[in-house]
Amino acid sequence: MISFLILACGVCVIPLFSLFPVRKGFFAFFALFLLTAAFFINFVLPDDLGYVSRIFFFDDLGRFFNSLFLFISIMVGVFAADRVKNRELVFYTMLLAGTSAMMIIASSKNLIGVFIGLELLSLSFYELCALRKDGGGLEATAKLFFMSVFSSIFFIAGAVLVYNESHTFDIKMFLTFSHSPLFITGLAFILGGLSFKMSIFPFNIWLPDVYQGAPSEVTALLSGSSKKAGFAAFIRLLPPFFAKSPGAALGASAFIFFSVLAWLSVLTMSFGNILASIQTNAKRMIAYSIIAHAGFLVMGLAAGNPLGYLGLLFHILIHALMATGVFLIIAFLEQESIVELDDYNGLGKRAPLVSSFLTLFLLSLTGIPPLAGFISKFILWSGAVQAGFMWLAVAAIINSALSTYYYFLILRRIWGFPAVGISPIPALTGNQLFAIGVPAFLIVLLGVYPNPALQYLGHVIELTIRF
Repeated sequence: MISFLILACGVCVIPLFSLFPVRKGFFAFFALFLLTAAFFINFVLPDDLGYVSRIFFFDDLGRFFNSLFLFISIMVGVFAADRVKNRELVFYTMLLAGTSAMMIIASSKNLIGVFIGLELLSLSFYELCALRKDGGGLEATAKLFFMSVFSSIFFIAGAVLVYNESHTFDIKMFLTFSHSPLFITGLAFILGGLSFKMSIFPFNIWLPDVYQGAPSEVTALLSGSSKKAGFAAFIRLLPPFFAKSPGAALGASAFIFFSVLAWLSVLTMSFGNILASIQTNAKRMIAYSIIAHAGFLVMGLAAGNPLGYLGLLFHILIHALMATGVFLIIAFLEQESIVELDDYNGLGKRAPLVSSFLTLFLLSLTGIPPLAGFISKFILWSGAVQAGFMWLAVAAIINSALSTYYYFLILRRIWGFPAVGISPIPALTGNQLFAIGVPAFLIVLLGVYPNPALQYLGHVIELTIRF
């Protein structure tokens, strides 16, 4: 948890620097230095740190998620350095606070720790979504606030019911108690509260409005890492109860639960893809596609086997890179008033480098080989088939085909239509090129050579998730 402590200290220290005259860019530099230091420390610490408190512990699963959160925050922070100069103090303070909150969620072995992380994360994004102080930003903040309140109500109600039956908040200790109907009801409430954060149907209606109203660099952070924090908590909570193995805690009822997850997966991806296909605003279209990909992630949970979890973790990694890259490009294009789909006409002629990056990300989101998006989807399909959910794999393939329509709708406008404007689009700055180029490179690399990442994630699953 040293990485977390570095960020927590940064949240306290950065506002103090505002009392002194500092150069513009200082807060960005200092925050990025702390994020980078925390990222590398997260790798060099010993693997077997075990339990560090009654609420948190550090293991390979936590290391994976913490590294992902830190990496995405670094990319967003580097990109935003050229864009938030007048709001630098607030943005980077909340960036550190939000990242540390996600790390708390990923490293919690206790429901109290998960709840603390979720609330700190929500508080950070209230301020980040309202950075622009315009109607869209304030509306996004209000909707995020109300949805977070509902999420917290579900979570607290579930935690109370679970504690009433088990007399503990420790997730690992739940297995030592009998699972009464009231206990199962409490668990369902907790998972329902997490579903808001994960954008699982029907708790995902809020997402497109919030994503569209928030500044796009904040949207990149929301889609690239914040949503994954919900999945981190879900993964911590789910396997101890519903693992498909002899002597599983809930026996035959586990199959019912996994079947419900499978149907939620289909409903989530279908909802996102169908509504994405009728959008005229590019940012809103991609927001709905993010919902569809949440359905793919739920497919890994529904499989409930090592292959499904391998696909889940790998798709979390790949989707974080893809979503971050797409929304950072949208942020760059928005400053040139390129917002609606019609504005993308002929973009390949006006900004070939940006268009090439966007094409790469969209093709990977579609699942076109040899990009990494295809590998992660294929593993998820295989996990569903291995679990006996052939119909789920077929539904996922159909939804992937449906997503091809609106992704290629954007690509057709970029490369096949005449340009709508004659004014040149400025080139990417060095910071912007780095923040977009690194995820793009990793998507290509992990598509062509995924074995090291898959072996590492398999090792993580073997050590931290019991089946």
